[in-house]
Amino acid sequence: MLALLSALCIAAMTVLNKKTLRREHTLEFCASRGLVKLIMGGVLIIILELSIKWLDLLIIYGVSVLATIGIRNLMKATKHMDVSITAPLSNLSPLLLLVIAYFVLGESPTLNQLAGILLIIAGAYVLQVDRVSHDLLEPLKHFAKNHYMHLLIGSMIVFSITATLDRWILSHKLDAITYMVWLWVLVGVNFIIIESHKHGFMEIIYDLRRDWKTLVPLGALTFLANFFYLNAAAVQNIAVVIGLKRSQSLFVTLTAGLFFRETHILSKSIASLIMIGGIFLMII
Repeated sequence: MLALLSALCIAAMTVLNKKTLRREHTLEFCASRGLVKLIMGGVLIIILELSIKWLDLLIIYGVSVLATIGIRNLMKATKHMDVSITAPLSNLSPLLLLVIAYFVLGESPTLNQLAGILLIIAGAYVLQVDRVSHDLLEPLKHFAKNHYMHLLIGSMIVFSITATLDRWILSHKLDAITYMVWLWVLVGVNFIIIESHKHGFMEIIYDLRRDWKTLVPLGALTFLANFFYLNAAAVQNIAVVIGLKRSQSLFVTLTAGLFFRETHILSKSIASLIMIGGIFLMII
């Protein structure tokens, strides 16, 4: 139940992100959202007394730089692509993690994981199939030509790297809440610095005043999604938790037609289910 609540929060975040990005510049949106997270994170640090060592802070800042790059690329892809495409394709990240684990840690995939990889690739293919063209290579051609698809895949590669670093930090350095909150704060600082350098800090304040009714719920949903996920991971089988959390891609796909009038929702939902099935195979 907690994992499904996390998935629903992530789905709602994705819909709100897309809704705001349709009228907002990507960097301005990331900076104003970062300011909200900075404020919320700062309050939590004070209330919960989440102090950390300087060395740990430097390590988290290194992760935050990678996370900033990944978030910016993901938001640019979300702005210019259908969320019924970007959400299911986020299911490629376990595959990327497996590749990183093979080359960095020397971990060879099991038969289940290989079967899961095939399902995820099949789902990604179905997602990209042109419903008019009969060219079987059309999905590959579309990927090769689509700049925003490259940004999306690039963001997932970055997030796969940060996920590996997350696991190491949580195993050797900090508890989950302390790490999560400090990472929020530092990512927010990064976006504020970048946007202030380009357009001035007052531009962030202007965007926050205009979009606070969306940005504040986004901040709350981010906290709730992570809170539900961490609590679910503490009491449930982690394989089931991760699989249920990934169901957010199906929720987003199903709502995309309603909120954004996106097309081919049925076939995209089937593709999403195939990819979620592949994830279950990889993690059981």
